[in-house]
Amino acid sequence: MIINSLMKLMSLNNISKSFNGKEILKNIDLNIKQENFISIFGPNATGKTTLLNIISGLLQADNGAVVWENEFYKNRVSYVFQNYRETLFPWKRVWENISLPLKLQNVKSAECKDRATDLLGKFAINIDLEKYPYQLSGGQQQLVAILRAIITDPVLLLLDEPFSALDFAKKFELQQKILEIWHEIKATIIFVSHDLDEAIYLADEVVLLGGTPTGIISNVKVEIDRPRTPGDLLSKEFVSYKRLMLDNFLSTQNIML
Repeated sequence: MIINSLMKLMSLNNISKSFNGKEILKNIDLNIKQENFISIFGPNATGKTTLLNIISGLLQADNGAVVWENEFYKNRVSYVFQNYRETLFPWKRVWENISLPLKLQNVKSAECKDRATDLLGKFAINIDLEKYPYQLSGGQQQLVAILRAIITDPVLLLLDEPFSALDFAKKFELQQKILEIWHEIKATIIFVSHDLDEAIYLADEVVLLGGTPTGIISNVKVEIDRPRTPGDLLSKEFVSYKRLMLDNFLSTQNIML
């Protein structure tokens, strides 16, 4: 995949956010480029989800601004929440859940079902569209949430720790699927993870968050060739990136490797 590294999609300018008098995020500055895959890594309770909520417009920053290069793109953001199971409607069938954003745009039911069917076929996903979410595995439910997010062709896709509840094998399978989807839809992805291996494996750049209040520790470009394979996890290049990021991260915690 050729990344358009010259075109900026948006920027976060000096973003800060507090809750109940406690500052959670402070002075977050980040340029986000079109079609890039960005991983955000940090420990629990460091404001990763808060940052996604600010980017999406669900929350307003106390200070700073989210600046879009094209204001039209603000309406083309999709979000897969960490509690994805709770975002699926148990009384609606799979195709109805996937096509819900189209239904809200007054697209007719027949077309909604056709587009949901086409989306599954496009990515070779084997899920019975007539089933209900509670009849699916956790991995299948996650795919339904992701497919619902991309059915409207977003420019920016936000994913908040989407695979944290899955076992290793299913997680790796869905990591490969999300890379396939990203390659096809050519959207920018911002992916929150607390798994450093996952963050490096997926991304073009990894943003490390830490400190109190939370700031950006470092922003590391990952220049491992694509497509990536499981063997990359054992390569000297991958281990070098991981060592660099661990050094950067643990130094802020006063921990030495």
